[in-house]
Amino acid sequence: MGKRFVELIKYFYECFIETLFPHINQCICCGEESDEVICDKCNSKINYITGKIKLKDFDEYVYPCCYYGHEIKKLVLKFKYGRDFYIGEKLGDFIIDKIKSFEDKNWVLAYIPSSKKNIKDRGFDQCEFLAEYIEHETGILAKKYLIKDDNVKEQKRLSHKERIDNLKDAFQSSKEVSGKEVILIDDVITTGATLFFAKKALIDAGAKKVLIIAVAKSTI
Repeated sequence: MGKRFVELIKYFYECFIETLFPHINQCICCGEESDEVICDKCNSKINYITGKIKLKDFDEYVYPCCYYGHEIKKLVLKFKYGRDFYIGEKLGDFIIDKIKSFEDKNWVLAYIPSSKKNIKDRGFDQCEFLAEYIEHETGILAKKYLIKDDNVKEQKRLSHKERIDNLKDAFQSSKEVSGKEVILIDDVITTGATLFFAKKALIDAGAKKVLIIAVAKSTI
């Protein structure tokens, strides 16, 4: 009965998303008619990243799916500020494809939480949405393991050095990650300070291993 109830909830969720953002035969980037979610022309403009890259300011490797070019930037902004959840699912698929490239482990999924102000302004937490979608599609358990200090300043208003200093003590992690292998996700990496210090909080709480994956990496 419990399993059937969960499947029913999933079915109604998918119907709800389809009602809000019906899947029509057009490219989500340019809007032109296409049998693919992203047409060949737009897809050719996306600079995908197949491996890992090292953060310039930290001794840390991250696994972005692609660079934050025009097409991806347009999709991320539509998702975050236009609340286009169909696009959000497609961005989640990028992360799922990246996860599949790793050794199959008993992963759990953590995400960078949005501030209360951003959630109020946008109406939702975009990384929480991505995490829940990935859990739905892969079965990897997603939880809010991280708590972010609401007194942290907004990153985009700060200089490069201020961004790093701003986040040194910004995160705390639940001890539930102790002994677990964690995939930490975010939408866009800029300096990488957010993810670096979030990972540190997870490790300090006892996480056995933390891999960092994001939809995109800016060229900053």
